[in-house]
Amino acid sequence: MVAADGVARIENGKAKLPPTGTVRPIPPLPATQIPAHALRVGIRGALLAFAIRSGIAFLIRLVMVFKRKTTLREAIVHVLTAKAHRSFAYFIGSFGAIWKGVDNTLRLIRKKDDKLNGFVAGACAGLALGFEERGRRINIAQQILVRGLRCVFHGMRTREIFHLPHSESLLFALGSAQIMYAYVQHPTTIPHSFYKFIVKSGPIPEPILRLVRMVTRNQPFDPAAAVEAVTKVQGTAHAIATAAALGTHPVITPCEVLHPWTQNCHLQTAWAFSKTFRIIIPVYAALNLVPMMLLKMKSFIRHPIPLAKHALFNAGRSSIFLATFVSSYMFFACRYRDLVKANIIPRDSRYAYWLFGMLAGGSIFIEQRSRRSDLAIYVLPRAVESLYTVMRHRKLAPRIKYFEILMFSVGTGCIISFFQTEPSAVSGVLQRIIRRFEIAIEDKRVDDELSDDESEAAPPKVAWAK
Repeated sequence: MVAADGVARIENGKAKLPPTGTVRPIPPLPATQIPAHALRVGIRGALLAFAIRSGIAFLIRLVMVFKRKTTLREAIVHVLTAKAHRSFAYFIGSFGAIWKGVDNTLRLIRKKDDKLNGFVAGACAGLALGFEERGRRINIAQQILVRGLRCVFHGMRTREIFHLPHSESLLFALGSAQIMYAYVQHPTTIPHSFYKFIVKSGPIPEPILRLVRMVTRNQPFDPAAAVEAVTKVQGTAHAIATAAALGTHPVITPCEVLHPWTQNCHLQTAWAFSKTFRIIIPVYAALNLVPMMLLKMKSFIRHPIPLAKHALFNAGRSSIFLATFVSSYMFFACRYRDLVKANIIPRDSRYAYWLFGMLAGGSIFIEQRSRRSDLAIYVLPRAVESLYTVMRHRKLAPRIKYFEILMFSVGTGCIISFFQTEPSAVSGVLQRIIRRFEIAIEDKRVDDELSDDESEAAPPKVAWAK
């Protein structure tokens, strides 16, 4: 019978579930079959991971082929031989094998299926992160830890222990504020690749950013260096003359220097929107199309045009959101300079750029509500890393070896624990990804009898082959 605590008990070789159900109403594997099952799961997981990672990379490379920045042969060779793709395959394959091996063993030994089994299995599987490069390990660990904590808070909310309306939007705005502050003032406190992405998709080039930092830090300003920076980014004659006349202690970097190729702030804002949209739309298109084709293959084969339109619509919406974020940040920076020019504000302040990021974060309401929590989860870890790096440089926080693997293990432990016993606590996107991953790597699928639409509405049910 089912225990009063809602935990699934295994009696006489059959699992008994509470009314809410768990993800696996089936008996555990015999001990002799667990190792071979874990090996099969690992191989399938590695192949699936390589296909997804290389597929996304290939679509992005195709854009470069169309722009004649590379050849099709070079694109294919790069995708098939990239070390990062192999590392990702080893990581996912090992994760799946350890997860299933430990979980099946615990279910066999403990004769029940509860959150403890899932947490231990997920935490042990987290050690597979060691296959990834350190730079990627940190980013992955941050994302998974935040998502794991989100499962915990979601469980608390459903039990009416804690709830804050629009909390995901607020977290995104706060995280954006810290990241954009670091982007302008302390670029070394965020990942280098992330900083380069912001600079590439943003409206202010690196040479101009260095000038802004000098002014906000009240450092001696070199007009000759300003002229060189403005000239380097093809500034107008008026912008060059303005830079030369700034002196050694300007109160702010004026708009003529901030966007030296045009003196029209509104035109600069529109250009920032257009630039970001053109850069990011191919990325979002790939991120929406490839996983859908791989994880919803049956539905995509039956209804390719509607699903493709839906994916492209979401890609366009996400691109508009990001372009609005960048252009609004530029808009606030220009209006702030108007206030300084009118002597309403005495001089430039580094904390103003934190405020601009906070205000620009309001653009998240352009995104569909289901995506906002994912965006907050994406931004928040990087913001926390920036703050932690500043504290560590000031010797206010300790350095712990392999701390990223510990974070990842805790996060995966929380996620797998809730996924196996309380899947509603896992976010919709993450739940579907894990579920599709589990279905793909398992020996047998009872979902074959269901349509994709029906299976998405129903709790995940995965059966192991005996």
